[in-house]
Amino acid sequence: MVLYFDDENGNGVQDAGELGIGGVTIDITNSDGTTQASYYES
Repeated sequence: MVLYFDDENGNGVQDAGELGIGGVTIDITNSDGTTQASYYES
């Protein structure tokens, strides 16, 4: 599971009140630019 959220305090951890953001696609790429994995959060 990949979670994309608004990290309001910039600490890298989802704290209470920092909501998830939907409609985001996250691609994990290799050093040669090929996509290894793609995640979509609705």
